[in-house]
Amino acid sequence: MLSAALKRLNIFVADKKSLLIITAKILIAGVLLYYLTKSIHPTKILRSFLNADFYLISAAFLLSFVNIYFQFLKWRLLCNSVLKIKDNRSVFYSLFYGFSAGITTPFRAGEYLGRAIPFKDMSVIKVTLLTAVDKLFPLIIVTFTGSVATIIFMKYYYDIPEFLVWILMLVIVLLYSLLLNLMNNRAFWRNLIFNKLKTFSFVKKQIEKFQILTKLTTGITHNLSLLSLLFILVYTLQFTLLVMAFSEIQNFILFFWASSLVMFTKSMIPPVTFGELGIREGVALFFFGIMGANDSAIFDASLFLFIINLVIPSVIGLILLTKKS
Repeated sequence: MLSAALKRLNIFVADKKSLLIITAKILIAGVLLYYLTKSIHPTKILRSFLNADFYLISAAFLLSFVNIYFQFLKWRLLCNSVLKIKDNRSVFYSLFYGFSAGITTPFRAGEYLGRAIPFKDMSVIKVTLLTAVDKLFPLIIVTFTGSVATIIFMKYYYDIPEFLVWILMLVIVLLYSLLLNLMNNRAFWRNLIFNKLKTFSFVKKQIEKFQILTKLTTGITHNLSLLSLLFILVYTLQFTLLVMAFSEIQNFILFFWASSLVMFTKSMIPPVTFGELGIREGVALFFFGIMGANDSAIFDASLFLFIINLVIPSVIGLILLTKKS
């Protein structure tokens, strides 16, 4: 009886803690958005929206389906090859449950557990590990492409010496190549990672579940890299089209460059707000502002990007989850 009461108390405390974190994230996002809208002025934001090119907005919205499709292909590849799950319907549901669970949790941690919901007979730890792998590859691609874009930005806007540009480019390429080689090296996973994990008592019992990482063959990592690159390109293109839609300036190359810089910088900042609201807008205002876009256009584009790529998929996932329940 006492243990049952303690269990209910732990659940209550956990729920309160989760609610507190979500509330804090929403408040931080709200404060940042309030500051940004006040500095830009709401009438300018509304005017930018009313004068927008809705053909470009429609194109960006349609690209969200391509965006989701590439994410589905990545997740299906991992589920098919590592977890041996061949049911496309379950994989699809898993992806959307992850969207819904991740949007309101700190660091999108809920996505890792949300993806495990349709896989009843599969270890949650295995699904969580595989989700981490799925998230790792786009981060690697963003870091690589964003680093290159940042070096070019520093060259043209801060006039760093050309020899330093080439040195930095070489270092980035070497580090990226080394990272991919390590990920394809099974001995690295087995001898270094697993041996280290065995030293932690709380992981020791689950160590066999980490063996799924050794199933990441060269072919799988290459396909994940390609799909991640396509996903990042689509996301960057969406942001570019949206800024062009709300802006009076139509400079595709500069805005695509700025989008890459925003994605890279944003990925380096911890997601301390709800859906990264405020952070993305603040970073975008800096880089797109340098490239010549007006503040209201940048703000509107950021919010629309958030809605079509995060809010809408999360709502769909919530509907599917509610229907399942």
